[in-house]
Amino acid sequence: MNTPLVSIICLSYNQSDFIVEALNSLIQQDYTNIQIVYLDNQSADDSYVKGLQILNRSGCNFVSHQFPKNVGIPKALNFALKELVAGEYVSMLAADDWLELFAIREKVDRKSTRLNSSHLVIS
Repeated sequence: MNTPLVSIICLSYNQSDFIVEALNSLIQQDYTNIQIVYLDNQSADDSYVKGLQILNRSGCNFVSHQFPKNVGIPKALNFALKELVAGEYVSMLAADDWLELFAIREKVDRKSTRLNSSHLVIS
């Protein structure tokens, strides 16, 4: 089975109450070929530190970046896509959300099924 690397961008801004659950939902995915791209948009709380502690303890594949000032969502995501993402596929998770255990596997399976289907487009 083809297991492409999936990069999941998690952008946080003052999400200390939720970041642990969000990152744990990524770490515990049953699809394991993932790269977590953890960004912090200069939070005033301890979001970034909490996130780094979880990621470092997990031993998962991750990269992180804390912006020196709040650059906004579009600039933060563009930076991640240009500089940090290594995956063939990219997904995003808000820092106050979480994913079901099988969410990434299902997305990859659906994408693979579509790619392997025989479709002919004539224009």
